Amino acid sequence: MELTWGAGFSVEAGDIVIFDGAGLSIYDSETKSRTESKPKLMEVTNISIAATTGRVQVELTSTALSLNYRYGVISPSSLLDTGSTTTELVLKTSFNSEAGFEYLKWEGLIGSSIRVHDTDFTFDETVIIESLGASNKNLMTVSPALSLAPSVDYIVDSPSYEDASDTQRLVYCSLCPQEAITGGSSNTEFTVEDGTRFFVGSSITVHTKDYSSVSNDAVVTVVNGNDITVDTDLGFTPDSTYLIDLIGFSDNNGKPYALI
Repeated sequence: MELTWGAGFSVEAGDIVIFDGAGLSIYDSETKSRTESKPKLMEVTNISIAATTGRVQVELTSTALSLNYRYGVISPSSLLDTGSTTTELVLKTSFNSEAGFEYLKWEGLIGSSIRVHDTDFTFDETVIIESLGASNKNLMTVSPALSLAPSVDYIVDSPSYEDASDTQRLVYCSLCPQEAITGGSSNTEFTVEDGTRFFVGSSITVHTKDYSSVSNDAVVTVVNGNDITVDTDLGFTPDSTYLIDLIGFSDNNGKPYALI
């Protein structure tokens, strides 16, 4: 890829970057399309900078650790300061950020959703970051308006998976749903409480509450109401004492997040 000098001068080999191929007509192996592309995490494996022309070329390589899971980092959070209104949130230095630079957590997420709540979630609303202030970048403008002006130490968080943007889903982890099994008929067929959480191709793990019995990873091949079929022998016939993890997200058939 070729970058502008402004975008490329600070890039180094080994960096992990977000690559968004939208509009570039580059083949996307996941969507099998040149017109439909989603952001991806890529590693800069080589870089060439021509100081005389300002031409910056980088080689990007997909270094996903697994085709079945996604990996990410913990999403940012900020505490609110005095003076916040229903449409303008005043960010204060919090959670180990440097004084005056709280806005850096959110600068790359303008246009994305955030969640504003108090410590016990009695107030909990989702809005969109419209902009950061020109003179005071720690002043965040949001829409639509909150139902009340948040108090000091209310928290700004990343939203739930359903409300997150493609970039947020790519970079930041979300807690995957956990589902209970109500009964099993074989080592590959069982019934769950809520089958709407599953989709064909979902990679799952089945285990008892105390993890004394844990299956190998399995892939869902059939979803028939609340009846689930997987492609791999779990090693046991699960019953109502078993739970399912690493389901993924039926909202967009998204892969689950896994710990490294």
